[in-house]
Amino acid sequence: MSSSERTGFMKFAKLAVLAGIAVPVAAASAYHAASEVRVDVPQAPVLVSSGLGSTVAAASVERDFRQALAEAAADGGLAGNIITDGLYSRAEQAFLADPLDMAMIRIMTIGRIASEVPGRAIALLEAATLISKRDPLTNLWLAQNFAQAGDVDRMLASLDLAMRASPRAREAAIPILVNTLNDSRSFAPLGELLEREPEWEEEFWTNFVNNPVGLENSSEFFAATSMTTARFDQTLRSQLYANLRERNLFRDLAFFADANTGDDDKEGAFPAVQDGAPFGWMVYSDGSFSTRIRPDTGELEIDAEAGAAGLIAERIIALDGITEFSVRMAQKIPETATLEVSAICADEEESPIATARLDPNADAAAASFPRQNCDFANVRLTMSVVPGRQNALLRISKVNFY
Repeated sequence: MSSSERTGFMKFAKLAVLAGIAVPVAAASAYHAASEVRVDVPQAPVLVSSGLGSTVAAASVERDFRQALAEAAADGGLAGNIITDGLYSRAEQAFLADPLDMAMIRIMTIGRIASEVPGRAIALLEAATLISKRDPLTNLWLAQNFAQAGDVDRMLASLDLAMRASPRAREAAIPILVNTLNDSRSFAPLGELLEREPEWEEEFWTNFVNNPVGLENSSEFFAATSMTTARFDQTLRSQLYANLRERNLFRDLAFFADANTGDDDKEGAFPAVQDGAPFGWMVYSDGSFSTRIRPDTGELEIDAEAGAAGLIAERIIALDGITEFSVRMAQKIPETATLEVSAICADEEESPIATARLDPNADAAAASFPRQNCDFANVRLTMSVVPGRQNALLRISKVNFY
């Protein structure tokens, strides 16, 4: 590895430390889960004999190994020998009774050989996967070591196997998998894994849309893999767009808008964030007014009590090439109400850079964007109704941007 490659890898290498958490976490979880052990094991060590006796003896060794691994992890002692000489000897006897016992190979390797001859440990566990690819602790340990070596493809392959085999391993590994997006070398192999529609895909996307690493690398990952947000459901899409907006990741939001926004948005209608529009409108209601996008007409409708006032809707727009906006009512502003449309630089939240006001009986208004330094604007619709008078129904037909 060249000096420049080594420098570029430093950020990704930190993930190896995270990957190291996966093995003890999975071990501690599995130790307390009877379903992971699969046989009833006695509380005292069992000597190896044959038949059912050897099976019970192996299960006893497995139980004691999981406990030793969990205790070593809690004490921060995973760097040295994890198991005692006695436990290693019992594992060795169980292995001699059944040389195809995957668990005994893993126990001897992770528990002792890994700290004494690391290179041999990797070779042994890779060979052991030819016996079974469904041992989660083996695959998590291999993933950790592949991460330390910078082998992204093999790390992801091992994590995939671990997650397919164990829900507990999946719970530990999913955040680590998403965090690999900090390094662009993970994009292609991870994209290939997801294209196979693994059983853990939904859990991956759920973590992805709420994980800062996933959000900050979302557009680059989707662009590099040619994936689309159609891979996950509308609820997760809305969550993705809301979280990108909350973190001011507007360029990522613009990427998804370019891929998803349809003609209705260009014509001034009201696509909603909750309906899967990245730059869609978010509508608000409180005890004194209710706001909705009418499904039959596409209008924005506000039913407000006398004295009601506040923010009724807002959206982000990219200002590239846009110089003005207009608002048109489906019916004139009621005698007791006013409506204001304002635009504020999205990442600054300062004074409006453009404002249009509609007073009673008005049915349209427009405003121009001055030259400014922001690339994205937050467009807000606010209304007020005179107190002590009658309720007001406002119906907004379109808000256009030119």
